[in-house]
Amino acid sequence: MAEEFDFDDVQPTGSSNSSFRIAAVALGGLVVISLILLALYTLFLAPGPDDQLNASATQTALAATSAALVQAPTQTARPTFTTIPTQPATSTPLPTTESTLVPTSTLVPSPTPSELPDTGFADDVGLPGLFLMAGSMIMLIVISRRMRLGISD
Repeated sequence: MAEEFDFDDVQPTGSSNSSFRIAAVALGGLVVISLILLALYTLFLAPGPDDQLNASATQTALAATSAALVQAPTQTARPTFTTIPTQPATSTPLPTTESTLVPTSTLVPSPTPSELPDTGFADDVGLPGLFLMAGSMIMLIVISRRMRLGISD
């Protein structure tokens, strides 16, 4: 009653999907290369703790310098001019001019930024460009899926 079925004679129907294997290997290779490059960046180019410490020390020094510039300018004394006596010295002192403190210059602090910088992808392309790219990716998925289903028929 039960027939024996020979599984060795059954051949798979359809193509061998060699293009799928090539694409899978290419994407896997791309992932491996990107992981290697990320590791190299992290080891050699990424800012370390010393760079961050130096950057924070520089920011502190700049803040202290700008705070010092905002303070009132220092005043320098004018030189005093004394007259040279032409008469013989007597017990009466000669009059001198008194010095007054006059500010020499006013330091103006540098302006501080009042808005965020315009950097990054969203600032360059904007929201419509982001939607356009998302739509094109969805269309690429739909087209490639239909092509794949159409080839296998």
